[in-house]
Amino acid sequence: MSELKFKHGIKSYDIVEKLISHVYPAEMLTILDLTYGVGRFYRKLKHRVRRLIAVDRRRYVWETVPDEFYEEDAKIFAEKILRGEIKITRPDLIVIDPPWSQTKRGYIPRLSGIADMPYHIRGVDINSIINAAITLSRHYNSPVLYRFKNKLPYRHLIHAEAEVKIMGKTGIVHYGICKP
Repeated sequence: MSELKFKHGIKSYDIVEKLISHVYPAEMLTILDLTYGVGRFYRKLKHRVRRLIAVDRRRYVWETVPDEFYEEDAKIFAEKILRGEIKITRPDLIVIDPPWSQTKRGYIPRLSGIADMPYHIRGVDINSIINAAITLSRHYNSPVLYRFKNKLPYRHLIHAEAEVKIMGKTGIVHYGICKP
């Protein structure tokens, strides 16, 4: 397993691009993103994506337009895949960016200064998102790329830590690509 560390100031999409390039140096990928949001992760990966399948609880104004979009909760989407109600192209990589900053969840955007972005709402079950990704990872035998406040306890192909500042506090965000 490779370990990378990044200082404050590097953008998520730069880290994601470095992780994917490290594990998949020249491959075109079919990606299933269970927490798509606006598609910011793919800002520097458009040339590496063969097919982008997006899942989110609602549709946002996209920065990167996906090839397919499912307006579903990640857990419900995974259940529909397993029951055969939804059929998709087998993903080479499953991506999740579950909510991890509890300090900014649920605040009214104009009071907190936080835009109306994905998962900045109360009631999102972080564990169900992670479990949906792991379930689909096993179903398709595809690795999971994640961004989360904790390192996920799975076999990592690569792991990275990035120093961040949120609401004036410094912390570490973990990124990784894990085997099923």
